[in-house]
Amino acid sequence: HATLMLAQGGAQFRAMHVPVEGTNVPSRLNNFVGDVNYTLSLGENSSFRFGASYLKGSAYCQAFPVVHFQPCAEENPAFTFYGTLTFNDRLVLKGSFARTQDPWPGTANPNPPLDVFEAHEVSSLDAGVKYVVNPGEKVEHHLSAEFSNFVAGPDGAPWERQNQIVVGYNALLNRSCRLFVEVFNTQGYAPLNFISGGNNPDNMGETHSVRDASSFGIVIGGLVAL
Repeated sequence: HATLMLAQGGAQFRAMHVPVEGTNVPSRLNNFVGDVNYTLSLGENSSFRFGASYLKGSAYCQAFPVVHFQPCAEENPAFTFYGTLTFNDRLVLKGSFARTQDPWPGTANPNPPLDVFEAHEVSSLDAGVKYVVNPGEKVEHHLSAEFSNFVAGPDGAPWERQNQIVVGYNALLNRSCRLFVEVFNTQGYAPLNFISGGNNPDNMGETHSVRDASSFGIVIGGLVAL
């Protein structure tokens, strides 16, 4: 399959940002996304789907200090490679890698002591697995695990990374009710807003990003279809 989608530019489309004459108004159809993928059959209920995507203008183009909906001088394209391997509709393995074409200007803070870190490309890596313990039963039990790695700065920068591991269990009742629990661990804290500093006008050389931050959490929930 091959698809091409046109999209409006402007910082108000934060994840799909192409400048519009220095404004943040999404008033022109000047962005696009292209995707090519192929599904290879590996027998009954088994397949391998792989593909690649290209985005003309990504979210990572602002200059320092980075602020939500701030206009960019020029766009920063991004590309993605991905794949999903399915065995007997029971075991699913997936993975993807995405990266910007150019460094994100806003990841360079010109103020000491953070001025030692140069602007860096943004990348993300994702890998996950899902296993259906008893497919077709009245109550299906699903197990899952996923690792994601977000990189926005050079080695040692406070905004270098934000990694996450998620382990989950969910029960599907009569194909209409899903109950789930997830446990996650996040390493690093790198928010988009003021990612490399600039939020404190009295000290532009500090940032709220923390490379070695660590947090744990549990999510419990349900979904019912009527």
